[in-house]
Amino acid sequence: MVAWNIALSVALLVAVLGVLASAAQAANDPPVKVFTASYAHGNGIRGGGAGSRVINSTAYQDILTIPVNFTGQSHTHQCAIIASANVTNPSISDTGNVYRFGIGLDGASAATYSFSEMVVELNDNATIDDPSWVPVTTNRLFTSLSAGSHTLRFQARKNAASNPNLTVNNAYATVICLKRSQESAATTESEPAAPDTLPDSQ
Repeated sequence: MVAWNIALSVALLVAVLGVLASAAQAANDPPVKVFTASYAHGNGIRGGGAGSRVINSTAYQDILTIPVNFTGQSHTHQCAIIASANVTNPSISDTGNVYRFGIGLDGASAATYSFSEMVVELNDNATIDDPSWVPVTTNRLFTSLSAGSHTLRFQARKNAASNPNLTVNNAYATVICLKRSQESAATTESEPAAPDTLPDSQ
């Protein structure tokens, strides 16, 4: 019995020493290191809002724009924009009224960046309590913005001229830009194929 207790004590001591050794190594070489982050320069994060906007064209129109300025920088940036708004139901026709939302950059409209395009269909059925408004959100990542000034655009358009004008309220967008690493800058990214387009009415 005494020998058994001694054996158990030795095994326990070995286990405790092993845990202490692991803890000592972890203290000297922690698996997670914390670094203090700071802005490389200004204009890395921007946000902006807009009140009421009326969309009255089948060409993309700005709901709001957010400028970023990297003048004087020698590196490129990756910029992500997230935008949302409340869309008021025109309540004019019971047919499908289709509107498209997306993100544009500088002089290029959202039609150029089709992957950001979101589609909203609004109806006003006589026997159904259709929503008076719906929220819409879209986003886009631009992977290689050159030094200089750029304007990111939250846009919308009517799908057809026959669709009634659309009122967009409480729009807001946030842009976050990061310095692009040399590794990612060595590769180029083309616009992916657009997803299957939705029919005008479902």
